[in-house]
Amino acid sequence: MKRYLGIFAIVACGLLCGCSNEDDAVFADDTADVAPGVYSADLMFEAEAGKSSDHTTRGIDGLGNFTNEYPFDYIYVHSADNGQGVDHKVLKVPLKEVVFCDNCRGVHLEMEVKDGEGGYTITNSEGESITLAEGEEVYFSSYPRAYWHADKVFESPVTGSDVFKQTEEVNEELLRSDTYSKDELAALLQQEAPQILLTRHCTGFRTTFMFTDVYSFGEHNYSVSEKTWDRYLPGTKPSDFYIKLYIGNNFCHDYDIFNDAVPEADMGGYYVTNQNQYQQFEYVAYSTSGATSDPALIYSYFGFGYGTETGNILIAPLNLNDNVGDIQDFSIYVFIKYAPDGNVNLNDDSNSMWLRVKIPDMNNLANRVHNLIVALDIHELENIINKTKEAQVTTRSPWQAPMRMELKHPYKVIDVPGE
Repeated sequence: MKRYLGIFAIVACGLLCGCSNEDDAVFADDTADVAPGVYSADLMFEAEAGKSSDHTTRGIDGLGNFTNEYPFDYIYVHSADNGQGVDHKVLKVPLKEVVFCDNCRGVHLEMEVKDGEGGYTITNSEGESITLAEGEEVYFSSYPRAYWHADKVFESPVTGSDVFKQTEEVNEELLRSDTYSKDELAALLQQEAPQILLTRHCTGFRTTFMFTDVYSFGEHNYSVSEKTWDRYLPGTKPSDFYIKLYIGNNFCHDYDIFNDAVPEADMGGYYVTNQNQYQQFEYVAYSTSGATSDPALIYSYFGFGYGTETGNILIAPLNLNDNVGDIQDFSIYVFIKYAPDGNVNLNDDSNSMWLRVKIPDMNNLANRVHNLIVALDIHELENIINKTKEAQVTTRSPWQAPMRMELKHPYKVIDVPGE
């Protein structure tokens, strides 16, 4: 006997993520033994606002926030095991246009329930399939493997901790569903409007780091332009300076997607900007003008340093295990070089100075985008200017290990949590 109920589709125009124990009620009265046959349905994901792990599954919009769009062209059906052995099963399912709603994409799957204890088979539109035993469960994920791995490149020259670089198809939004047994999945496909709920298991960071005038325009309005730069640091210009950032150290090497856990032995690490290369100062700005009427929340910061491009927001799972340290120690380590003649090595830390800026009040950290705005006084750069000139006069060669630069002036740090 076969039973056909249409197309099994994941709709990408809106996705719901709030997977919780309350969702178990979906299956409470509809998990009787399932008759052998082929089951399918229009399976939809509905978007809904939320907090923390209840965020909707989203891509990144032009403002640097998660959106209601499913950001990938595939979803993966995994066997719900620990994923470490050769027996782990995964089925890659492409999204495609579907006809039952405007601007929607979905996937076509079929689930064949076999006789007796034969288990079940899930097949995609290209005829590829995985077969699961009677008691095996499955879950849906945006990631092709059961374990997520960061791309380590080296150790921090200051803390000795591991450092990771952003990698395409690794540092992307990580989404997964709850697990489904054979009976639960078949029951879901027979509902009138079936849905699968996804949770987000990654956090985004966008950083605007600048040197500016933190004195003359009040607490909420800082500004240095290319025309005014020479007033503060005579004889220099923004393009004489080079920068890179280390952000962390509460990021993980490995993340167990199935168990939603970071291994206890994982000691955390940092991400480095620009593939570990220094880059010239650029003009950066942050302003909330027009976004709020509350004077206490209106900020206008303009200066030079580093700004995360919208398409390059750092996305990664966090390591919040106790052995990594207090999340309140989350910091940005800033490395600066001064090379007015343009003779600079962008690939090592010789002739550099560094400073640490702690990000305060890092609460409700996980599973959202954080916009970190850091404004340091432009006069902090006098230290590296003087040190570089001194080295040129006395040794005519750079120092090798990065040197610490102590902050002497007030600075401002803002964490603007997004959706």
